[in-house]
Amino acid sequence: PEGYCVTFNEDEIRAEVGLCAVIPCAFTSLFAPKHIIWYKCDTARCYYPEIIFHSDKNKENIQPGFKGRVSLVEPDVAQKNCSIIINDLKESDSGSYQLRVEGNSTKDVFTYKEKATLLVTGLNQKPSVMIPPLTEGQLVTLTCTAPGLCSGSPPNITWIHVSTLTFNSSADHHNTKITCKVSFTGNITTEETVTLNVSGRPTVKEGDYLNLTCIVNSFPLSEGDALNLTCSVDSVPPSLIMWSKNSLSMHPSNRTSSPNNTGSATLVVFNVTVGDSGRYICAATHENITETKYVDVKVTSLAGAPEATNGPKELVYANIDFSLLNRIPTKRIRSSKNKNTEYAEIKTNKEKGHQVEMMIEEDGETKNCVQEVKEEAEEPVYAKVEEPVYAKVEDLVEES
Repeated sequence: PEGYCVTFNEDEIRAEVGLCAVIPCAFTSLFAPKHIIWYKCDTARCYYPEIIFHSDKNKENIQPGFKGRVSLVEPDVAQKNCSIIINDLKESDSGSYQLRVEGNSTKDVFTYKEKATLLVTGLNQKPSVMIPPLTEGQLVTLTCTAPGLCSGSPPNITWIHVSTLTFNSSADHHNTKITCKVSFTGNITTEETVTLNVSGRPTVKEGDYLNLTCIVNSFPLSEGDALNLTCSVDSVPPSLIMWSKNSLSMHPSNRTSSPNNTGSATLVVFNVTVGDSGRYICAATHENITETKYVDVKVTSLAGAPEATNGPKELVYANIDFSLLNRIPTKRIRSSKNKNTEYAEIKTNKEKGHQVEMMIEEDGETKNCVQEVKEEAEEPVYAKVEEPVYAKVEDLVEES
């Protein structure tokens, strides 16, 4: 009827569980309002509505599920502002809501036919995490704000991966992920994760030298060994480290590990060959500062490796044909008629200056000859025995 009107600013109010919703409302009436009553309709026609709010706090017939969750935006009813806030929303709060106004007289009462519609959906909003610029060694405070613009039951806010909201930032916090978790009434939760970036007060400043450390393992190297080079530098943010060989960039392969990294880089070359010899250079770059260190690597060929000097002396046998000694008088050495090959036992010492000891059988008895061999006799024994042995046999034959 004329003189009675209610206005809702929105046809449908959308909100999320755990948060709150405001139903904006204004009305007109021909009597001075004293109380405002809100109903939640069970059906579209609202045959059996339930009272969810009454401005008379002495009323006891408030629907239990809404008691304490609904309040007026403007407590002064005379302002004819019928807007309400519903806190701690549940999905069951979705539905139609109807307004009723009462005056001082029992005849002054009016129920408005127009209704407000509320739709409550799942919680998608996340908390807001405020992080100031982080400087190493300085005190920092993190702030987490729960989603939702209206008041209600205070949510529970917890931090994950940090024990307190205030702490001294350090290089250890750089790239650390922290999470703010907000819990609402009814076990409704939402969370937000951020990454800390500690970039202030670097340990290395422009013009400074990087504290570059180079560690070399597996030396000396022979063919088939593994070369292990490690380069590291302490800086915030971490420096980029790259390995190169003879000023040429290196790349991962089936024999080479990844030569590049941040903070620390380890280069491993498996089954090295002589071709892997050369100068390996480590370059560390921090912002616009670059510093290098190098190490010279020499891989020894196994073919040229020195013989072992420890362990038992080796026995080497040389073929001696005594028929070649016929030019020597028989009275000094009786040549065997049997021209089959006989053997002389030669004991060799592997040192540079060594002796050759031969056991020669003559006239049924064995004679022993020890001959000094000069330092230059370092060639393989078999190659050296062939000719010098005969010369030494001549030395054995002296006239009595």
